[in-house]
Amino acid sequence: MMLYQGKNPEKISKRRKKHYRENRDEILENKSKQYHENPEPKRKYNKQYYRTHKKEINAYSRLYGKEHRRELTKKHNLYIHDRRKSDPKFNIKRSMCRLVNHVIHGKRKQSLEKYLGYSIQTLLHHFDNGEFKVRDYLKGGYCIDHIIPKSLYEKDEIRLSFSYENLQIIPAKENIAKGNKLDWELVKKYDLYHLLPKKIKIQAESENRSDMVA
Repeated sequence: MMLYQGKNPEKISKRRKKHYRENRDEILENKSKQYHENPEPKRKYNKQYYRTHKKEINAYSRLYGKEHRRELTKKHNLYIHDRRKSDPKFNIKRSMCRLVNHVIHGKRKQSLEKYLGYSIQTLLHHFDNGEFKVRDYLKGGYCIDHIIPKSLYEKDEIRLSFSYENLQIIPAKENIAKGNKLDWELVKKYDLYHLLPKKIKIQAESENRSDMVA
């Protein structure tokens, strides 16, 4: 078998491609099922693969993004449009993110106080008391992070996630690495218990977290 593969790589490659084309939906469905039933091995493999091939992956991504910018932008805009129509929670979060970003950049004159209960001056003062300042954010490479991830809030709690105490400026790479995980140490450090989503607060109380429950 190995001898045949060594002598006929092109035939085998064509056969595999044909098989994939003819059974694409079934193959993808089986892979998806296997991943959801046991995701951890695949996650570990993906992380290790990325560490080993980081330079090649990033170079390819940049090149692909440059060559297919219009196509990717169109696909992204369509995704955002469809999700905003079907997911009210996502729509509210995105609208509020745009509002905060535009006010900081001076693109909008609307008052944050009208929507969030505090002024732009209060927010800027809060940021400039942190490790990274507004000037860092404006020059690029930084982003506004929700210390308690906004994805943890229910639809009727989204405004709470935009409380200025829950916002900080951090490097974009750090924000990506942080993901949507709740860091209890940061909640404790900045005394944000009163801003926790209801379900997280109930969970903390049920687990008798004396370090968190006020």
